[in-house]
Amino acid sequence: KLFSKQSNVLSELKDKESDWLKCCVSQPNVELRVKRLSSTFNLPDKYEAAWLLKAVTCTDLTTLAGDDTATNVNRLCIKAVHPISNKLLSSFANNEKEQAILGNIHTAAVCVYPARVRDAVKQLKLLNSDLPVASVATGFPSGQYPLSTRLAEIVYCINLGAREIDVVIDRSL
Repeated sequence: KLFSKQSNVLSELKDKESDWLKCCVSQPNVELRVKRLSSTFNLPDKYEAAWLLKAVTCTDLTTLAGDDTATNVNRLCIKAVHPISNKLLSSFANNEKEQAILGNIHTAAVCVYPARVRDAVKQLKLLNSDLPVASVATGFPSGQYPLSTRLAEIVYCINLGAREIDVVIDRSL
């Protein structure tokens, strides 16, 4: 039933897909805008640490090594839940309220291969963390797999507890 609904959605998207592919990006214009934005945006020193901490909370901690083990994933989860040492975080706090807020700094998610989703979910539960587990799916890294296996991989990851799926697009299309 899931696959029949997916097929309907996919066929509707495919009809619209040709419009999506009719776009151009001017690399010189992109480079010029990036240069202009980065030269005009000056972050005051007093806000630099806050923005760096915010960047940590927007980052997925990822392991996609071919030889990943449960132990590697466990270490990654611990690092994701506590990405910055308490000593360093304490140096930013001016009072107990700020200390409590800084104590909750964590990454956005832990990202692993589908075969390691179960390990990540288990470790995060042991750490009493609600951090989402993300997984690369749909035939990472190429995406050049049949649609049925890519959809099955997504369902597999979700059933194991993944809350985010990084979908790989087949660039040969």
